[in-house]
Amino acid sequence: MAQAKENRIAGKLLGAGLALSAAFSPMAATAQDATPVNSLETVDTVLCHDDRTYLAKDGWNSETADLSCATHAASEYAESHHGVGILIHVGQDLPYGDLTADKLGQILVSKFKKEYGTDAQYFLRQNDARATAINYHLGEFMYGAVESRVDMDLKEALAAMPEAAGLLNLIWEEKVASNEQALDLGTAPQPGG
Repeated sequence: MAQAKENRIAGKLLGAGLALSAAFSPMAATAQDATPVNSLETVDTVLCHDDRTYLAKDGWNSETADLSCATHAASEYAESHHGVGILIHVGQDLPYGDLTADKLGQILVSKFKKEYGTDAQYFLRQNDARATAINYHLGEFMYGAVESRVDMDLKEALAAMPEAAGLLNLIWEEKVASNEQALDLGTAPQPGG
């Protein structure tokens, strides 16, 4: 009986691992985001809106620092909630008529909730690019690798929602299974310890 339970867990973990490796790319900024803009001063530390401070890397400017803060915020949300951290890199195409960056974020959050039963929160960062780009953070991963890119346009982001919601559920099932297995083995962190 215990062997069957372990085989089911191992099978689920293997399946989730294969699905995750096929769908995710390592979390990284695009080359455009990493390129310093000469007209901007470099920064030594990064103070994010949540009052967290990070050490800046050599050559970082305010745009790169803003990317770091927004990425950290979306990742932290995704790692601590059963939900999608939606990172919106706001380009020069927004606002477009009545569509603002905030309204776009609200639409994406609402669509995840209503159509897929998945919680989500959006995070904005200004970008000098012409077009707005979107990343989905799921657990410890960043979804959105389209042709070796981590950024999706709106059409790609909408099309990726069902798969992202399904993968999010796999990630959390794996977390729960890992925690249950750790409890069975007596290796899980104990309260107050």
